[in-house]
Amino acid sequence: MGFAQCEVIDFGCGKGYLSALLTLRHSINVIGLESNESTVSSAMSRFRKISKQWPVLKKRLTAPEYVVKETPGTFCVLPCTVRRDLNSDSYLEKPETYLLCGLHTCGSLGNDIAEVFVQNERNLGLCFVGCCYHYMEEEFDRRQPCDGHSMFPLSAYLRRKQFFFGKNTRMLASQSVDRTLREGRKRLDVSARSLFFRALLQILLVRSILPDKTDNLERCDPDEVRVGRIPVDLQTSFSEYAEKAGKICGFPAAVLGPECEEVFQQFKSVEVHMKIVNLLRIVLGACVEQVMLLDRLCYLEEQEGIAEVGLIAMFDPVVSPRSWAICARKLQQPVQQS
Repeated sequence: MGFAQCEVIDFGCGKGYLSALLTLRHSINVIGLESNESTVSSAMSRFRKISKQWPVLKKRLTAPEYVVKETPGTFCVLPCTVRRDLNSDSYLEKPETYLLCGLHTCGSLGNDIAEVFVQNERNLGLCFVGCCYHYMEEEFDRRQPCDGHSMFPLSAYLRRKQFFFGKNTRMLASQSVDRTLREGRKRLDVSARSLFFRALLQILLVRSILPDKTDNLERCDPDEVRVGRIPVDLQTSFSEYAEKAGKICGFPAAVLGPECEEVFQQFKSVEVHMKIVNLLRIVLGACVEQVMLLDRLCYLEEQEGIAEVGLIAMFDPVVSPRSWAICARKLQQPVQQS
């Protein structure tokens, strides 16, 4: 952001990949905040190892854009659960002005960072990339209990609408249009087959495992059975898929086996429709993510004292589907030390 004296606070720094880069290559003093205490120790251990090897490693950075300063900055990681009322000044020995950043901030962490940025005048810069939107809490979704901090939406417009997505819709935001298109038709067909088999499995489970629970698929509790990801290709049969699911969920093969082929034959004509549904999911997933990003962007635009707010394509979306960064800069001049 161009401030002469600027610390960086890296929210959810993980093992310190971004922090180490800023510290060693750009001589920036970085404080990492990480909620997982075991990750805190791993980050510091990793940084110490890289620091010892840095004199050799930096010689390999010969391209003009990789300008490396002679004296590295400092880096430390502190255990911290980030909340919107966090006093970021408390983590700096000599608080002046600083920038808040976060690389792939899961769930509501992106909302937390935006609110922390707004609340403290010393936070002059902000740059973060969202991630894992299915973990994000929503204020107006009554079906999902939440603890009331930094919930979606943040912007005044969506709050007036009492807008919410629901978890299933937020899951769509994890779809990657660019990566799917790069991988081509085969990948689309495999993805659709996996979705189709999961739908068939639900029918099979209701018929064979949960007949005493409900006769209505819509009333079946989706949390009762967790299958996870089962590898599927175009040669995988539904019987093979159901067998793997049975092992994961602890259902005996004798229960699932007899009806597998019957269910598949009954609904096999639906698979082509599932391909269409899958395409819509992938396309609409990008729209869902954009609404979440724009909500954060509008929230920052609504605040007083904000000079600039921008939504920037930071990464190659094929390599990193979560590629959009929200950046902001305040109007305030750097705070003078007394």
